[in-house]
Amino acid sequence: MSDEIFMFNALWLKGDEGRRQYGEYGSRAMELVERLGGGLDYALVADKAVQDDFVPDVLAVVRYPSREV
Repeated sequence: MSDEIFMFNALWLKGDEGRRQYGEYGSRAMELVERLGGGLDYALVADKAVQDDFVPDVLAVVRYPSREV
């Protein structure tokens, strides 16, 4: 059995500046996650409501090798 865990992320980016800032953060964070054996499994741009009024800018699933990482 694998110890991997997956984290679902729903992101609201607050315009172009929010996208730029999250892009910088995301690049640095993914370098660390990948060094530890994880990675970005899915990233989707949401263009319709997921449920009722739940409309994030981006949906992402990040894989971590274990809870300890």
